[in-house]
Amino acid sequence: MIGDIARSLDALRPEQYFCAFLFLCSYACALGQLFDLRGRMACAGLALLSAAGFVVRGESWETGIILIALSLVAMGAFTASAWLGWRLLHRGDARAGAWADTVLLA
Repeated sequence: MIGDIARSLDALRPEQYFCAFLFLCSYACALGQLFDLRGRMACAGLALLSAAGFVVRGESWETGIILIALSLVAMGAFTASAWLGWRLLHRGDARAGAWADTVLLA
């Protein structure tokens, strides 16, 4: 299966790169606080459409779905590591800890 994914990555075309970039950007905007509810819903719809476009334009739909899932896992791992690094660097700062607790509990 990993060999199939590697071959699929080697065979990516420019429109798949565009769909992947659009998916990553719109997914991040859908999860963030940059837009209001209507904007986040539009970003979620755009992420869904671009992910579907990425899967449809690929050689096999199975590897396309796996690549989309791996990108979601990678974004989550990056976010968790950035948050953990921030917490470790500011563990002595009481204001940073109180702010993080209010943000996480809100």
